[in-house]
Amino acid sequence: MDRQAGGSLVGEIKVKRTAVIALSALSASMFGQALGTWSEINWPNGYYVRAIHLVLLPDERMLLWNSSYSFGQPLPDTPRLTVVSPATNHAYNVFSVGGAANTTTNLFCVGFTMLEDGRLFAAGGHKIENGYGDDRINVFDWRNPNNEWITGTNLMTQLRWYPTVTYLPDRRVLVTTGIGGPTHSPSYIPDLWVVDVPWLNTPLKDYHAALPTYPTVDSYYPFWFVDPKDGNMFLANRGKSDETPNANKKLNLATLQLSSYGVLSNQDMNVRRQYPSAVMINAKNDKGNREAIVVMSGGSKTGESTLSSNSALFANLYDDPPVWTAAQPMNYTRQCHTLVALPTRDVIAFGGTDRFGTNGTPYLAEALPRRAPELWNPFANDRATRPWKLMAMSEREIPRGYHSTALLMPDARVMTAGGEPEGAAPGTGFEWQKVPQIYSPPYGGRADWITRRPTLSDVPATVGYGDTFNVTMSPNATSNEPITRLMMISPGAVTHAFNERQEVYELDFVHLSGNTYRVSAPASSRLVTPGYYMLFAVDATDDGTPGETRIKGIPSVCKWIQVKDFEQIFVTGGRIARGSSPSAINWSEPAELLLGENAYLGSAVFYGPWLNGPRVELEFEGNATNASPAKVRFSTQLKVLGDGQMKVFFKDHTTNAWVLTDTRSVNGVEKNYEIVANNTNFVSPSGKIAAKLEFRQTAPALSTPRVFIDVAEFGVR
Repeated sequence: MDRQAGGSLVGEIKVKRTAVIALSALSASMFGQALGTWSEINWPNGYYVRAIHLVLLPDERMLLWNSSYSFGQPLPDTPRLTVVSPATNHAYNVFSVGGAANTTTNLFCVGFTMLEDGRLFAAGGHKIENGYGDDRINVFDWRNPNNEWITGTNLMTQLRWYPTVTYLPDRRVLVTTGIGGPTHSPSYIPDLWVVDVPWLNTPLKDYHAALPTYPTVDSYYPFWFVDPKDGNMFLANRGKSDETPNANKKLNLATLQLSSYGVLSNQDMNVRRQYPSAVMINAKNDKGNREAIVVMSGGSKTGESTLSSNSALFANLYDDPPVWTAAQPMNYTRQCHTLVALPTRDVIAFGGTDRFGTNGTPYLAEALPRRAPELWNPFANDRATRPWKLMAMSEREIPRGYHSTALLMPDARVMTAGGEPEGAAPGTGFEWQKVPQIYSPPYGGRADWITRRPTLSDVPATVGYGDTFNVTMSPNATSNEPITRLMMISPGAVTHAFNERQEVYELDFVHLSGNTYRVSAPASSRLVTPGYYMLFAVDATDDGTPGETRIKGIPSVCKWIQVKDFEQIFVTGGRIARGSSPSAINWSEPAELLLGENAYLGSAVFYGPWLNGPRVELEFEGNATNASPAKVRFSTQLKVLGDGQMKVFFKDHTTNAWVLTDTRSVNGVEKNYEIVANNTNFVSPSGKIAAKLEFRQTAPALSTPRVFIDVAEFGVR
């Protein structure tokens, strides 16, 4: 958006292009070897797209766009999307351009993330004027040969411009804040979304519901992360509108309660409201202990002439509560920069400016664009005192400030793009912002690191949570440095200083023999959400200066791997075998069981009647596409009035007998329960699967107990 620093909205969208890119042939223009090297990407035939939004797809194409159309036009006029076969040599220098437009929605300043199958889920956009927002959902399917966007017909609860879209461990999608409407007011009512529900007839087969209003969540691209301890949401919050401290938050996805969480040891960072950046990395520190480090840096207070901050904070989400600790300040003050996580567990800050220019214009020279990236080691033993290190500037010093982007590529280099202004005059230096660049970090402290890569091969296409699998990891023949880390990094989806889909996780592995290693997949979706990931083997090369901020290790070219959860099977039948409900239940399409938005099955299910004793029995049915899985799962989110015991049964389809599988204690706090069992005739040859929940009251006495079921679904694999 063209937004004044004071919050008012000015200007006009001029570029009308969207693009997916594939790339080839290495540039020969390189320099600054000691601190990294730069190359440029060339657009063919004078065509270009300014990448305000940048996405890496699982087939290694880049999806990028600016805006879809100018103000006042009811539909896009000439939006474009580049679509070509992916690069095979990971050189990425020339874009090949094709076309595939979104003809319904202006995807300017949307929020977006990737689903388990790699589709891009985008929420909101631009209507009428800056700040107005859109209420539609659009999905891009990278597997579709026509490269089509599908626009949903279900509308969000509020108009949204600048929302954050977060993929959750249970494969739901959380859409939060943004602004919208004629007054450009914050959209504080979140939406919870689910897609691919078989019985729904909408284009996306989607269903959604509004959550409670959360007025303390930042209204511009809030920084949400999945807490690895419990799978709930951690908000690295920013300051309030009056710049007073705004506590970090925890959103319990079962109870839907938003509460303060975390300790601020440096509140000065917390009030940097305008365009800081943040990233989370789950890896082992230099002492070998696992941490989930959130890094947040830069930003400024709201105002046209307000200077940016160079402060940085970090916190470990495995701490309860997490404590924010001040890192050493960056060398440059920055806002509108992007933090990028490397396969070596390091963080680099790209781009940004010191301030917005006169009258809030974000691209004039007095904004002081930051042309040199900065490196920091968040897992070093001395991280609190370790300085940020300035890296090489590009030969053509292209400013990357407001509306710039940066993300990690499959070959471990970093692409930077975008920035303001559009259509700058020749000779100003800003006219080159249409040219994307690639930064090659000095991995292992070496200029020639690309020739000294280790090799990763024999990686399975898919793995499940808790699986073990074998890979081949071979040291470089020249260096013979051993492999020390195996890093899983999701393809990026970045805009406005925040990568909404950057998940980084270090895998555990053991040596078997030769170059064969056995790897442990993440145990749970709370560690990494389902989806596609780049897998990098990193060796032990460390030829930098000891004690200095540096990159230790050289990564391989990535191999792609998909982390898949159980096949998602929605309930399509059932009955109350014992008990009663005050509301009618549509068992063939039980919408109350889809989301977990506290809309309970039948409003509630009462125990009784009295002759049946103080118990409830509920039966659920579903249909699997895999009729011979190794395992079955029943997942539910529920609470009871009082205290009770829940028994879980699966139905043996050869005998029609209910087989007791698990027993859990339940109470008045809504929680998620997951029951997994080996498939012993629990799935029929036609794919039918059934489960029964039996609840018995244990306390209090002489009450009218009831069961509140918010989610129920099956899974097989």
